[in-house]
Amino acid sequence: MSVRHVGLVLDHLEASPGVKLVAMILADHADADGVCWPSYRRVAQRSCLGERTVRRYVRELIERGIVTKLNTGRGPAKGETAGGVYRPEEAAAASKGPPREFTVRELPGEGSFNERVAAWYAERLGLVTSDEIALDESTVIGAFLRCDQGDRFVDHHTLFLLGAGTAGFNHAAFEVADLDDLMAGNTHLVQAGYTHQWGIGRHILGSQIYDYWLDPWGHMVEHWTDGDLFNNQNPPNTASIAELIGSQWGPTEGGPPG
Repeated sequence: MSVRHVGLVLDHLEASPGVKLVAMILADHADADGVCWPSYRRVAQRSCLGERTVRRYVRELIERGIVTKLNTGRGPAKGETAGGVYRPEEAAAASKGPPREFTVRELPGEGSFNERVAAWYAERLGLVTSDEIALDESTVIGAFLRCDQGDRFVDHHTLFLLGAGTAGFNHAAFEVADLDDLMAGNTHLVQAGYTHQWGIGRHILGSQIYDYWLDPWGHMVEHWTDGDLFNNQNPPNTASIAELIGSQWGPTEGGPPG
């Protein structure tokens, strides 16, 4: 298996689910050079697709330039291989400049917090709690709230509320496509002279990879990617302040300035 090529397919190939599945199986068969020669039957068995469908998908991958058919003399001595011995093409280098896409995913607010506040969002907007933030067993000062989509997986939170004593808006969070986008955005903002606030790291609660900046008016924004997904099988959790401001990796102390 070529872990690198599997990662390229997962992160960069835009295709129908069936085509992407076949590409994943081909990458899984690849050697260190990205070359492989699985049979159509083997790919069909692993994908639960018909051989005719596998042939069509392999042909599409070749026509799109995702894989290249090679005549190397390698492969099994007998039997037809899936598209011949082939090599997945290298993915294009990560683009430079601002991230390719932004999706607003989080709106953290500050002010007073109690169970009635969370109940208001639950009743009016259908939000449910992923994590409560507690000072001790009896004092809850905040909560991460997510959209309730039943058994459908959704982001760890859409709204974060924290009892900070005064009303305010802490920051807006924008989901970007992947780690390459986040890093490219970081480089772009550094070169443009913007003020960096905190990161890059991975949150403990929600597991998002984060990067915090100030916009031209002094408002804080977060770019993030690769966060946890929850559904109705994930009950509310209680977490500490240390878990709130801590990181799995990255900054080891503090948190984004409030």
